[in-house]
Amino acid sequence: MKIVSWNCNGAFRKKYSILFEKIPADIYVIQECENPEKISNNKDKEFLTSFNYRWIGENKNKGLAVFSKISIDFEEQNSYYLRYFIPFKVNTKRYYAIWAMNPYIEEMVVYFSIYKHLLNEKSIIIGDFNSNVIWDTKHNIRNHTTFNTMLKKVNLESAFHVLNKIAYGKENTPTLYMYRNLEKGYYIDYAYSSPKYMKTFIIGSPDEWLTYSDHMPILFETISR
Repeated sequence: MKIVSWNCNGAFRKKYSILFEKIPADIYVIQECENPEKISNNKDKEFLTSFNYRWIGENKNKGLAVFSKISIDFEEQNSYYLRYFIPFKVNTKRYYAIWAMNPYIEEMVVYFSIYKHLLNEKSIIIGDFNSNVIWDTKHNIRNHTTFNTMLKKVNLESAFHVLNKIAYGKENTPTLYMYRNLEKGYYIDYAYSSPKYMKTFIIGSPDEWLTYSDHMPILFETISR
């Protein structure tokens, strides 16, 4: 299974063909994506709505979407006014697509505290977390270290950190270049899974993607579970 997550920085209708061609995958999690139902160009709308998809958001121009050509079942879960989470299943395995909004990791700690009974080592959590342990002190107890501790209890860890043997907060490959400035790189996009199901984790190169977004796409490939 190959899953891509990308904060496209808006106007996904102008970028989807590039992403789908360059990074073939089974599932795409797209942040800052416009609502496909609001796209006026018939060609773009027809293509995007040909996918099995779900979109959520408060602004029709920037929300969270999941697109897939394979069979996935979107779940109806109460978000308790936390933003933005799209839960879905592939067969019996549960996935969570994420675009964390202010106060970012704090909302994720609350959300997964509510739904921790649904998490297990076959779960996958992927998306733009807008977070890193380097900012723990800004979030009191609801911080990224707390989040990591919660997930470690069900054997879920960050694929980038496990596969590259890198400690949280010591990342050497950014997923975000603030203001598209190569000197202002941060690691804030993640895929969490059980280590025994991790196969590969790839971060897009700024040479290839910075033209389109300040975020680099991440590609997470899992071993069959």
